[in-house]
Amino acid sequence: MQLHTPRIAIFSQKEMVIFKPQGFWVARTARETEFLCATLLQKVLPNNLVFDLTDLQKFDTTGIWLLYKTFQSLKQKGHHVELQNESEAFLALSSRLATYQPSPEKIHKPPSIIEQKLVELGKASIIVAQLTRDLITFLGEVTVTLFFILFHPKHFRFTSILAHIERFGVNAVPIISVMSIALGLVLAYQGEEQLRRFGAEIYTINLVSISVLREVGILITAILIAGRTGSSITAQIGIMKINQEIDALNTLGLNPMEVLIIPRILALIFVMPLLAFISDIAGLIGGGIMVVLSLNVSTELYIHRIGEAVTMGSFWVGILKAPFFGAIIGVVSCFEGLRVEGTAESVGICTTRSVVEGIFLVTLADALLSVFFSRIGI
Repeated sequence: MQLHTPRIAIFSQKEMVIFKPQGFWVARTARETEFLCATLLQKVLPNNLVFDLTDLQKFDTTGIWLLYKTFQSLKQKGHHVELQNESEAFLALSSRLATYQPSPEKIHKPPSIIEQKLVELGKASIIVAQLTRDLITFLGEVTVTLFFILFHPKHFRFTSILAHIERFGVNAVPIISVMSIALGLVLAYQGEEQLRRFGAEIYTINLVSISVLREVGILITAILIAGRTGSSITAQIGIMKINQEIDALNTLGLNPMEVLIIPRILALIFVMPLLAFISDIAGLIGGGIMVVLSLNVSTELYIHRIGEAVTMGSFWVGILKAPFFGAIIGVVSCFEGLRVEGTAESVGICTTRSVVEGIFLVTLADALLSVFFSRIGI
């Protein structure tokens, strides 16, 4: 072993242990000296300890700091530590470290379930607030562009809107018709089962007609369009953003808002009333099939009862909701499509958000509009 290698010689005397640091306690031997000090602190030692510094050959601030930290740690454990044969250089350096006090190790208590849930709730609230802010900003951009196109008709892309009307509206008629017929069947069956208990099963016709025309028809249409068309819009715009097609439009001097966003939103606004009307007719047909088969009423009587139960106000309530729902689905779908960042995973996440947010906002808008129409007497 070389003479400058740091080590600690240990001598035991009755109820006292003497430690003699030896060798070089400097910065370049800090790894060895730190290991020696850590090993010493793990030993089971008596109460009285003496550090004899006679054989300490060379030291600097690093070595003194390690020794001083060891002294303080032993004192914290309740040992009586005495220093002997300190040189003037050692005293000069150690006086600068006299203010050092080792802080006790803090035990980090794991957060409780309630704290974790509160943290998650706070993070979710921040995300929702940022999302709402961005969505309102995007809605403002859409509104400004719509007014610009209104005052500059040459920017109106009629061909693009017609193409989207065919894709969003005409191609969606089969699935909406089937779903509305099935919903009408279920609604008539469940209503008839409940009203039969009171001998009022004939009022199943009133229940089906009013429910389908005011609420169910337009709501199921909006939910299907949000899932079918909304996800398609988001994925399409997202892929275009990944492929830098939107950047290419900007390079060509074309406004992506005019070329991509506005035609899709306007197409949805135009087709939603037509799809809502088809859904109403299909729902009434489905309810009529169940009523005719279960109540043994004629088709003429079913149509006559619908005319008595339904007013034009009930019909227009559902139709007037349709453009609002189309605008909501279009804005949300385009907004999420533009939020795609550049990976396939991002496309999936934004598409899922588009469907969920679209259905949520449509349901919320339906509740608000229903209350509004009821208050004004429609």
